[in-house]
Amino acid sequence: MLFASVHYSKGENRPVPFPVSHSFKAVADQSFAFIRVHRMADDASVNWGITNPLEAAYFVIERSEDGSYFQTVTEMQATGAASFRYRDASAVPGFSYYRVLCVNRDGSVSQSETIELRIVKRK
Repeated sequence: MLFASVHYSKGENRPVPFPVSHSFKAVADQSFAFIRVHRMADDASVNWGITNPLEAAYFVIERSEDGSYFQTVTEMQATGAASFRYRDASAVPGFSYYRVLCVNRDGSVSQSETIELRIVKRK
């Protein structure tokens, strides 16, 4: 398990480790050409493109209700294509925030920008 040392215990001068959700290497030379999120009926459609598709191994699509704490919605294998699409049928009414992580073949990771989406439940 990977640990990150970012906070201190009360009265101590040493970092206290806490577990993090993903264990990735440093950010790769991979960037997102675009990311778009839009409503599709009561679902969310996430579309993105990357600049170096042959280096990508898989993608992690994440969603948040507050834009700070993200949970994995799904993982998708890379296919060598430069653009991808995912339809989130588990989207909920209200505001949601989406981002995509690209995990490369060498274990490095790149993160897209975070996109806000508002879904209003149809009657």
